[in-house]
Amino acid sequence: MPYTQISKLRQRRFEHGLTIKELAAQTGIGEATIVTTETGQRMPTIQTVHRLAAHYGAPVKDLVREIFEHLSEKPRANTAYKKRRVKANGN
Repeated sequence: MPYTQISKLRQRRFEHGLTIKELAAQTGIGEATIVTTETGQRMPTIQTVHRLAAHYGAPVKDLVREIFEHLSEKPRANTAYKKRRVKANGN
């Protein structure tokens, strides 16, 4: 089953009626950084969190909480399977 939970950061962007490109232009944050932050692929730097918080008029702690909540809800890859596969291949 694919992971479809929309992050609260992405919801904030939608509520402000912004595209990724517009948010990037208004905050000085790279488009790729916005995507990877919203999807939970990477943890943003504290500078990125501060810029987003300032842009949305939200406390930094709220954004940090939203980021960690999204990461904790995101399903993780089956690492046991990956370890067995690597062992079997001898790598």
